[in-house]
Amino acid sequence: MIDTVRLAYPADSKILALFDSFAERLQKISADGEVIWERSFCHEALPSSFSGLRVTLQLGSDLKKEGFTHARSLVFFEFSLQKWQSDTGYNHENTSLENDLLALDGWVGFLSYTLGYDFWPENFEVYRIDLSQNYILENGSVPDFLRSLELKFSRHENGEKKLMRFDGALQYGSRWIGKKLYHKFGEFQKNYFKNKSALYGLYNSGVTMDEIKKQNGGKRILDNSEITSLIRMLRFEVEFRRMYLQRNKIVKFKALPQLLERFEKEKETFLSVKAVPSEVSFTDGEHRVYELVKAHGLVKAQQIYLETKSRASWFRIKSALLSKGVRLESFVNDKWRLDEKEQGQLKEFRLRVA
Repeated sequence: MIDTVRLAYPADSKILALFDSFAERLQKISADGEVIWERSFCHEALPSSFSGLRVTLQLGSDLKKEGFTHARSLVFFEFSLQKWQSDTGYNHENTSLENDLLALDGWVGFLSYTLGYDFWPENFEVYRIDLSQNYILENGSVPDFLRSLELKFSRHENGEKKLMRFDGALQYGSRWIGKKLYHKFGEFQKNYFKNKSALYGLYNSGVTMDEIKKQNGGKRILDNSEITSLIRMLRFEVEFRRMYLQRNKIVKFKALPQLLERFEKEKETFLSVKAVPSEVSFTDGEHRVYELVKAHGLVKAQQIYLETKSRASWFRIKSALLSKGVRLESFVNDKWRLDEKEQGQLKEFRLRVA
């Protein structure tokens, strides 16, 4: 459930000294040798047990020079909790939020043990957290499903501006929340397999998995059955950004379960690509709303409707349609769902939790 997290911790003199012992520095130097700026971070020099962890420092003194009055010195930790706790270092298996919170406490304890500094879980602040879930597409093709979602969000007002398309992935977001859905097999080939290709070469030549683990920081690599399962796997992620977390006072570990309700809401809206059920009958008011959304997308349809009708009426009809199984946020007219030549073969996509 919890994938990438970005955590901040108050930096005292001992933490600054620890940071300095692992830090790598980037500098921009002027022609006369003056340091224009310097950035410090930890990545390659950290112990292998923290593979993928990126540590950066924010000095309050530097921020005060730039005019910030309430500036704190903070050390930031950014990493994937799912990959850290996985025995493969990969995030192809679902986890529960309850277990992830225990793992997060375990990560804090292990960090304290490794660095010889007592980090307290309650002193961490969450600056970013990604909640995620893996699904198996049971029918249809992954490219068709992604294309259906692309059409759905492109039909929304400003959808073309907010929707980002990648090979095998869609991303849609704002300053508060980002949503992403991508094909796990394509991501595996581009990232994990590419980075581990030498290990796969050794394994295929007969080197044991135990020996592979010794060369891979104690992590095994995915076996053939696990790789095969990725072919029909889609991963949905919601990135909760600092602005959202601060506004909703969700900045401590103990408050993170509050994000589940919003995650489920985003999942239901983002993953639903449905034609209106054929057996549904509409009232005149419902039919008008249905036609407006079909023609203009949800946001523009509401604006047009409110030019002549009340806001209460809009939400009453929206609720009535929802009771009939028609979720306007998720609605895509079948004319826009697949190419015209494929209309006779239109299917309802079925996803199940992996």
